[in-house]
Amino acid sequence: MQFFSNDEEYFKGIDHYFNSFSNSTKKKFEKSATYFTDLKSPKRLKTFLPRAKVIVVLLEPAERAYSWYQHQVAHNDPAAISNSFYDILTS
Repeated sequence: MQFFSNDEEYFKGIDHYFNSFSNSTKKKFEKSATYFTDLKSPKRLKTFLPRAKVIVVLLEPAERAYSWYQHQVAHNDPAAISNSFYDILTS
């Protein structure tokens, strides 16, 4: 969802954000790599969820690159679909 870095989602409001989660538990989890490249995200996160914990998981760079490639393939990115991972790395 990338709520805090996506203006379209963010301006739908905090109720929209919370409604996107299952009600089965009080603890919620979201994975959004864009929160670390968007300058608005930290302030937005602190405003709405001042007690939230942010956990950062870092991958070895080659693993991260391959993970991103697989993400792009899964989302039908034309460059990823028409090129192998090796072709992208060596282009």
